[in-house]
Amino acid sequence: VSQSYLTQLWNHTAFTNDRSLGFKNLTDKVSKYFTVIILLLALVSAAVWIQIDAGRAAQVVTAILIVACPCALALSAPFALGNMSRLMGLKGFYLKNPEVIERIAEINHFAFDKTGTITLGSEADIEFIGEALSSKDQAAIKSLFEQSNHPMSRWIDQKLEGASFEVADFKEVPGKGIQAIINGSLYKAGSPSFLEIDHTHIEGSQVFVKKGDHSLGYFELKNKYRSELVPMVTELTKIGEISVLTGDNSAEDSRLKNLFGQEADLHFRLSPEDKLEYIERLQAKKKKVLMLGDGLNDAGALKQSNVGVSISENLSSFAPSSDAILDALVFHLFPDFIQWSKKTRKVILWSFGISFSYNIVGLMFAVSGQLSPVVAAILMPLSSVSVVGFTTLATNLISGRRKKV
Repeated sequence: VSQSYLTQLWNHTAFTNDRSLGFKNLTDKVSKYFTVIILLLALVSAAVWIQIDAGRAAQVVTAILIVACPCALALSAPFALGNMSRLMGLKGFYLKNPEVIERIAEINHFAFDKTGTITLGSEADIEFIGEALSSKDQAAIKSLFEQSNHPMSRWIDQKLEGASFEVADFKEVPGKGIQAIINGSLYKAGSPSFLEIDHTHIEGSQVFVKKGDHSLGYFELKNKYRSELVPMVTELTKIGEISVLTGDNSAEDSRLKNLFGQEADLHFRLSPEDKLEYIERLQAKKKKVLMLGDGLNDAGALKQSNVGVSISENLSSFAPSSDAILDALVFHLFPDFIQWSKKTRKVILWSFGISFSYNIVGLMFAVSGQLSPVVAAILMPLSSVSVVGFTTLATNLISGRRKKV
């Protein structure tokens, strides 16, 4: 029961959807027709050459079957995607699998979480407003926040001093708050609605604290946004639309509009379920959505998105529902990773073209009887090597790395 909120979120169809892979499907379809066409071409060529020169018919058919190799076609996508995935990893962008690059290449809408994603908690100005906390209460509150991985909880925990106490019956409701029994008292922290208190003052991000039935006050966090945010947004707006989805209040509406532009779509006081449903509405409008978030609050939205990216200050802590992890240290490179993905898609299409050109030229010589099976057998692996070499060199050039071949 205590996990029912998360269970409800995880039971959403977003966590069971099977995302098709474009180039994998394309390769499978092309290979299927490729095989049928080659077999028909071999049969027709055999029938014709039996009438022209029966002795060369077997040689022509053998040359056709050898030179028409689908290997180069099949290797194009795996080598291009795999090498680019490796190069991104070296830069601090870690993909769940190489095929994620395909989906990134199609993105035309970017959705951002606010707290912990575009803000710097380590440099946030945190102030407690309320009655003076006793050392015992301060240590108890610190112990409570230590149990949560939410960005605000981590920042407040670092701000507080005192030894940790034993915590019992800890519960966390994503998007609302946390609670636990410490030293025999029930401590709760989170939104006013979660603590069942009235509060109308809105300025910055606030986390309220309650001991038993007594409200102790609240922590007010004045966010500091990442310095790389504005130039990054400028680059991303050239690619697609931008939304900001947050569970915080609208106190920083004007500031966010200055950072993201007047065209950005800003949404406040969203629950994890609200974020997921917003992504669904965008997808219903044929948008390809990339969600950049942090923590359990964004799990549903990350999973529902065409691509979910979890940004992390600590790579051992991230949302497992994401397709990729972005090291916060390379936040400024995020638009580059999007462009690399789009260019990698073009590299694969070019490699397809090379493969098809090779097969067409090779088949022309084989069908006309000008290609022996031995020469065809030599050319077959050379075609694969050329495609692999092309995709590897091209993806290295895209990422700015020149590798000696």
